[in-house]
Amino acid sequence: MKNNKKWIGTLLLSAAFFLSMPFAVQAEETEQKEPIAINDQPLLSIPEKFPAQFAYDSGIDIPYPEKGVKGIYVTAYSAGGTDKMAELTDFVKSSGLNSMVIDVKDDEGSLTMDIGSENEIVQQSTQDYVTDPQAMLKQLEKDEIYPIGRIVVFKDTLLAEARPDLSFKRADGSVWKNSNGDAFVNPFSKEVWDYNVEVAKQAAKMGF
Repeated sequence: MKNNKKWIGTLLLSAAFFLSMPFAVQAEETEQKEPIAINDQPLLSIPEKFPAQFAYDSGIDIPYPEKGVKGIYVTAYSAGGTDKMAELTDFVKSSGLNSMVIDVKDDEGSLTMDIGSENEIVQQSTQDYVTDPQAMLKQLEKDEIYPIGRIVVFKDTLLAEARPDLSFKRADGSVWKNSNGDAFVNPFSKEVWDYNVEVAKQAAKMGF
C-alpha cells in the first residue's frame, strides 16, 4: 500500500512538472515580445451616410460622440420626472458621460411616450410616462447628451395579449406566461419584426 502511494505520488509530481513546462516556456516568450497594443478607438461608429430610408429629419441635432457613447440607463419613470431627469442630467454632465439610454418600449410592451404611430396596438399600449418627449429631447440637445431609445422586442406581454397568434400558447389555447406573468412573442414572425421596426422608426423620427 505504501509503495502504491509512493508510485502515485511520483506520477503526480512528474505530471505536474511536465505540464508546467509549456507554460514556463510560453511565459518566457511572452516577456520578450512587445507590449500588447490597446485599441483606443470607438467600437461603434455612425456611418458617414445613411441609406435614405433610415434617415429622418427629427429637428433634433445631437452629433454622435466622437469617442463613442458612454452613458446611463434611464427608466421612463425617471425620464418623465422633471426633478429626477434634471438630477440625472447633472450626473451625466459632471461624470464625463455623454449619453442616456431611455425606455421607449419597456419589457411589458408598454410604449412609454406618444411616438405618433398610427398602429392601433401601439396606440393601445401607450402609457405616456413621458408626457412631453419633444421637450425632453430638446433639453438633451441643449445639454449635448446623446439619446438612445431602448426598445424591448420579444418580451412583450401587451402584444401577446392583443395578438395571441403572434405568441406561444398552452394546450387550452391561452397565451403562455412565465411565473412572473410575462408573455413573449414569436421572434421568427415578420409581423413581430414589422411591429418593432414601426416603433423604432417613430422613435428615430422623434430624435432618438
